[in-house]
Amino acid sequence: MKTNLLTTIIGTLLIVVGTFLPWVSALGISLNGWKQSFGFAVFFVIVGIVALGLNFLGKKWSNIVSIVFSVILILAAVLAVTAFNEKFGSAGPGIWMVLIGGVVNSVGSILGLKQKKAE
Repeated sequence: MKTNLLTTIIGTLLIVVGTFLPWVSALGISLNGWKQSFGFAVFFVIVGIVALGLNFLGKKWSNIVSIVFSVILILAAVLAVTAFNEKFGSAGPGIWMVLIGGVVNSVGSILGLKQKKAE
């Protein structure tokens, strides 16, 4: 399997798993992405899966669009981390995992783009 595809698969798995881990913990209550903000969890999972699917197409344009989707996911995750830090004092490990998954997805997309140039 190509490195870019494997990298993007790992990034997408991190995103999906991260939505189930705690995004915020306050006063003994822990909320994951599905309990905290269902729409955000769906958004992150869909964007991650679309970025993965675009990498499987193996075209230059699909890798570029995948990078754009990954950057959007990263920006949304950074905004969520910032909001949780301001509102609750800290963000939980789940949203951080989503953010890392977005970065890994973008690395996989960039690797796919570089492989296209090398061919």
